[in-house]
Amino acid sequence: MFFKLNLCTPRALIGSFSVSHIHTPADGGYIGIGLNHAPFVTRLRPGILGFNTEKKERKDYYVSGGLVQVANNVADVLVEDAESFSEIDRDRAEAAEKRALERLHRRDLTEPVDIDRALAALERARSRIWFIEKLKERKI
Repeated sequence: MFFKLNLCTPRALIGSFSVSHIHTPADGGYIGIGLNHAPFVTRLRPGILGFNTEKKERKDYYVSGGLVQVANNVADVLVEDAESFSEIDRDRAEAAEKRALERLHRRDLTEPVDIDRALAALERARSRIWFIEKLKERKI
């Protein structure tokens, strides 16, 4: 049996899938969502959103954080960004990590540093790099 997953960003519907299970990064850690799951809404952290489709395909996306709402066998995942393995540029992610670390270690007090923003950028960059490494281990 399957239920519906809608994966959306502010710019587009990434896809609407018939799935058997979802594994997603929530605030308290990764959670699993299956058929007839109790209704809930929770925040998502950056990480890997994985699911198995009706066609027995495994799909994984890097998500940058957002919300998931589950009700009546529909999971609506609303995220700032969702990227498949082939869409992530490792060099760009490593450059973003470097920039974030430089901002966090800046000693020049003439330019204020938004620590929360720099930490969020660092988490997104490291999550993308981790995503690439995890999927390489699976030989995708």
